[in-house]
Amino acid sequence: MVDPEDFRSTIRRGSRAGNAMVVVHCRTDEDSTERLVGFVVPKREIPRAVGRNRVRRQLRHLMRERVEAMPEGARIVVRVHSAASGQDSDHLAGALDNALSRAWARSASSHPAGPSASGRSATPGLPRSPRAGEVSA
Repeated sequence: MVDPEDFRSTIRRGSRAGNAMVVVHCRTDEDSTERLVGFVVPKREIPRAVGRNRVRRQLRHLMRERVEAMPEGARIVVRVHSAASGQDSDHLAGALDNALSRAWARSASSHPAGPSASGRSATPGLPRSPRAGEVSA
């Protein structure tokens, strides 16, 4: 996944599940049969480029093994937390599998017929918390 709009729509409209190492956002795009995966490894979470690239490579390898099991048109964004840095692939795989299965389960229960006409999920969410650097009013 390279298109910023794919990242944006998956994070905003997709279902989410996570743990101490990763957060997975997922949704399906009914207009496409292509499965896309993107990774977000923030500098704030893993400051050194070597660490960010290592975790990204590990996750890319793990997702390569799992992507065919995803539904057609799947859009998945994997966001990394600092706890993922330095983990071996087995621990990272367990955290990824856990988050993926929970996110897809939420997606299936939240959107049985897809997103509503407004593009938002049918279930109202919590108010958005301020992002880093933002001041809440």
